Amino acid sequence: MKKLLTFDEIRRYLIDDDYVRDEIIWTYKDDAPTILKSLARGEDPQLPDADVDSFLMDMLHNVGRIYKRYTAHGSYGSYHIDVRGLGGVYFYWAPEFDTTGYFLSVDDASDAIERDWSDNLASSKGRTYRSPFLRNAKATEKALSEVDVTPSNAGRETLADQHHLFHGELTDAPGRDESWDHYLRYRGQGRWDLITESNDFAGMEDLPEVKEVMSTRQLVKWAIERDSECDESSQHRGHTYAGDDAEESKKALGPYTERLREIAIDVGATYCVKCLDGWAAGTWPIMSNFRVLRVVGVTRRGMWIRIYHDVYKVETTRGAAYMYPPDQDGHAKVVLETEGSMSPGRKVKLNRNILQQVAEKESEINKLKG
Repeated sequence: MKKLLTFDEIRRYLIDDDYVRDEIIWTYKDDAPTILKSLARGEDPQLPDADVDSFLMDMLHNVGRIYKRYTAHGSYGSYHIDVRGLGGVYFYWAPEFDTTGYFLSVDDASDAIERDWSDNLASSKGRTYRSPFLRNAKATEKALSEVDVTPSNAGRETLADQHHLFHGELTDAPGRDESWDHYLRYRGQGRWDLITESNDFAGMEDLPEVKEVMSTRQLVKWAIERDSECDESSQHRGHTYAGDDAEESKKALGPYTERLREIAIDVGATYCVKCLDGWAAGTWPIMSNFRVLRVVGVTRRGMWIRIYHDVYKVETTRGAAYMYPPDQDGHAKVVLETEGSMSPGRKVKLNRNILQQVAEKESEINKLKG
């Protein structure tokens, strides 16, 4: 059993978080360098007109990010016990109870919850919302050097950069409380680790971590497909994205691709940014000489549970594909059969011969529509 740490013992770690540093600089203006210098040295900032400790404590407790959540049962029903923190400093909090801390790891806070609340927890395994805070020593040193501060490395552990990409949940069926988190680690030379943490259908047990190594092109295409799934799911629920009405040649980035672009900028993966910008502009990936060669027939393309689209089966220069009914200008959306059900496909200009074949199949596709 690890003892709780006092605020004096954890104060110096908070400035490893860029959010904390920014808030200190924004709030204290000219006094910020003095405060950051004291904190970097592990000292208590002594300013005559500023209670820095109260400021930091309020920030930690009020805006601390959620890292893990447990569900417990009490006299008035279920409630949550959250592990929250900033800068690698953690505490746990439950409604109607005071906060408990401090800890320097999510595991230590989790152990305390599982020990102190063992009789009330619905499950001994909480739901992970994000990976533990990863200190970026270079980023901290660079930020502090801009205000002429050299940080102290005493007692601090430097970990490899890992970026949170996406948190998802599924609660669309009785007893379902499934969730997952995707993380990225850039390995350089256009290679990425995609790490997925998830739990089971009922949200009671954590599943083994899954790690995949992807190239930049594979990762971008994967993120585009995940956005398509989010878009399709949102439409089924009656929601729309801002980019739903955008012209086909210009696409709006979704939650996966938008966050991926932020991470790519952060780690200096310029080719990834170029691919995402090109996809949004309709210039990537380049599909040279992509043409529809002939219309084979009509079919139903499976999209979701009991959700189908009535489409034409066609042969293209890239193989068998599904083609949606063309618009008035003779453009049609075409999706290769080898692509996933949520693939956005691409827009293709049809020649007169293909348009004539489409007209000949019109009665058949109308029969599918019923």
